[in-house]
Amino acid sequence: MKHEGLGGIYRGYGATLLSFGPFSALYFTFYEEIKKRMSLLMRSNVDSPSFELSLCSSALAGGLASFITSPLDMAKLRLQVQRQSEAAASLASKCTGEPRVVYSSFLDVLRKTYAGHGGMSALYRGATARVLFHVPNTAISMALFEESRKWWAKYV
Repeated sequence: MKHEGLGGIYRGYGATLLSFGPFSALYFTFYEEIKKRMSLLMRSNVDSPSFELSLCSSALAGGLASFITSPLDMAKLRLQVQRQSEAAASLASKCTGEPRVVYSSFLDVLRKTYAGHGGMSALYRGATARVLFHVPNTAISMALFEESRKWWAKYV
């Protein structure tokens, strides 16, 4: 607030939407398709999947979606932490020893990262941590949602 004002709080919000939108679209698409295919293999009801089926389907869907959208998340994070004031940017550059890179847009982050930091591997730096976060998160959330949905249908 002191250096960047109220706008500093919302810096990168547009990038957040550009990151979470594709992740959610891919996640739910993958989840439904994986759940359907696993139900066919296990000869179970796709509309009322077992806890284990939901857990495995959502874990796999979350892992795939988080890996695919990892470059978008990296761009979002870089925009969010980019310092706007010269004093803050200069201090950060001195502390890290790296030259200051200024990003003008979401696409600019992707271009500069790809061109100046190692190509595709630079875009996927941190993907493992992102996948390791999303796999249990999506697995637990969706498995509990499916179980709650069955409970509500039965008792309410």
